[in-house]
Amino acid sequence: MVNKQKRKKYTVHFDNAKAKEVFSIIKSEWDKKEESGVFHGLVLPQDNYIPSYLSEKELSLLFFYAVLGQRGSIDSDRPMKIWAEFRKRVPEAFDTAFVLENFSSEMILSGLWETIGANNTRDRNKPNRGFKLKEISEFWIYNSEELLKFWDGDPRNIFSGVNNFKDAFKRIERKAGKTAFKGIGMKVFALLTIYLQERNLISIFPTPLPVDFHTLRILWATGIIKRSGWIRPCSITKNRPEQIIGKPAVNIYYEFPNRVAYWSTRFMRENGFSHLDMNPAIWLLSRSLCSKNFQNTSRKEATQYIDAYKLANDFSLWPRDYKDPCRICPIERHCKWIIPSAPYWKWGLLVKLGRRVSFPRLL
Repeated sequence: MVNKQKRKKYTVHFDNAKAKEVFSIIKSEWDKKEESGVFHGLVLPQDNYIPSYLSEKELSLLFFYAVLGQRGSIDSDRPMKIWAEFRKRVPEAFDTAFVLENFSSEMILSGLWETIGANNTRDRNKPNRGFKLKEISEFWIYNSEELLKFWDGDPRNIFSGVNNFKDAFKRIERKAGKTAFKGIGMKVFALLTIYLQERNLISIFPTPLPVDFHTLRILWATGIIKRSGWIRPCSITKNRPEQIIGKPAVNIYYEFPNRVAYWSTRFMRENGFSHLDMNPAIWLLSRSLCSKNFQNTSRKEATQYIDAYKLANDFSLWPRDYKDPCRICPIERHCKWIIPSAPYWKWGLLVKLGRRVSFPRLL
């Protein structure tokens, strides 16, 4: 549970020159994705699972509900698949007026469990498979009521008449950092905005990167994020392994991701980058390449990691027939650090484990 006491606010320092160089390389690679390169053949979740027969309003509502599954430590690929399947099975659950008249949170919960395929009593009481389904089901009903009350049950109406993200976000902002919708903060609202923009359901205007683990990994591993008061040595707790104790780490539940998001909007606008290019490109780069790096893997339920010093000095520690993802990565020369996903999924921590060791390239 996140500590409720008042937290200090720190700044985040960025290397804008490095960011411009790295973003330019990624953008160049993204531009050739139809013909070649590391992005060739990769499909985004929102392009892979969404049925083509939905009307514009139906599609907007699917995205509105689907982003609830994108919160916290969750594999971003899975919610879209599950929500699209749930919509196919129970389309009425994606109509705000019908939901309020005919559904309870328990009915939504049951439908999600059945869609996921985990419908036994023992697992129902656990936040299984990374989803907080009971919470999401309660938010589903609450958010349906708010959307119907203030925006006529159509997410597109939130954006009607606005031409920038700040004004759109102000429409749902409430006191004490809350928004009109439960489970939808800046990251998730940015993601919803991008989903709607990608399908030309709302106007296109500069939007922050939806700062998740993958975004933070790329920005920190390449040195774009330089330092911050939020970045501190990983502290000792009962379940954290010794290998990550003392390593630079940041709790992603703090204001840190939002500061990165604000920076991303300003930086991209000032340097001519589009969030519609950079968001999917950065996400896919981390998910498809960084995740396959040997040093980013862990064992024994995220308690055992690869020792960089040993790996650098003992070739036999590398897996047999290892296909080095860094070899084809367009920003390899800028990537200096290893940031594994396991501490993020398990403890909500971004941990800079150590130096990235280049795989020996034998002639």
